[in-house]
Amino acid sequence: MYPYPELLSQLKVACSVTELMMHLNGNIPWKRGKNSTINRDSNSYLDVLQLLPDYTYAICPICHTPQHDRINTYTLHGWGYNNDFSTMPYHDNDKPFVIQPGCPHYLGVHVFLNLHQQPPNLVQFYNHGHEVPLIIPWMLTHRAIPSFAVIHALPICRIEADRFDPTYTAFFVSYFLRFRKRLWYEHWESEAPNPPDLEWFPWVTDSTRTTPHHPDPYDLAEWTRRGVLGWLDYTQPNLPLRLGRGRTLPPIYTAIVGDKHPNEYRDGVTKQGSSW
Repeated sequence: MYPYPELLSQLKVACSVTELMMHLNGNIPWKRGKNSTINRDSNSYLDVLQLLPDYTYAICPICHTPQHDRINTYTLHGWGYNNDFSTMPYHDNDKPFVIQPGCPHYLGVHVFLNLHQQPPNLVQFYNHGHEVPLIIPWMLTHRAIPSFAVIHALPICRIEADRFDPTYTAFFVSYFLRFRKRLWYEHWESEAPNPPDLEWFPWVTDSTRTTPHHPDPYDLAEWTRRGVLGWLDYTQPNLPLRLGRGRTLPPIYTAIVGDKHPNEYRDGVTKQGSSW
């Protein structure tokens, strides 16, 4: 049974299992030892995207602009490798500082895919990120730059016979900063090696960069009480943003169980730590 039934009302279905599998079978390399993803070079890539529902996954606390994108809630295909900081919640993007149309404060989203101890029905699956959401402290603790994070969650299905069966959960933690580019470049400069290295790139999602004055990165309830972490109210159809000092985070976000390091499943059953 899916552990968060309160999230199920959000699921959208824009195609049948048969229709989705027709595209996947034509565009995914179904090979032993390979993770399955939608082939971006395929002529029908855009057709596959049209089958993915459009979801709102955050609202900017500063200008109230919704962030939305097409997200695959049908299967684990395409997930796993892109569970990291990106400008897009589903399809990976390696430029977290790219300006997103419509909201000048949006920096990006950190995705956490929780399998709830249910082995994926794939031959081999890498879960590149953590299963348990955390806060990136340096993004929310600048004294002079107002910054906020917004958490949201969606059920992810697996295909069982001819139905989409909710089994896993994707947690999205999105970041909004009043002076996004300034904070990004300050972080870049503070982490830059000396002497310079032309191939260096800052580690954006470091969860250890905190001080005794900051809450633990995994203590989402405390970040919420401090007024810097909000959530989309999934009990309401329009998903209003709830944010403010002293607020109480919904229970589904306060006791999440799962791995806090990358892992992989071999042969769809055996789980082990991953070097990715």
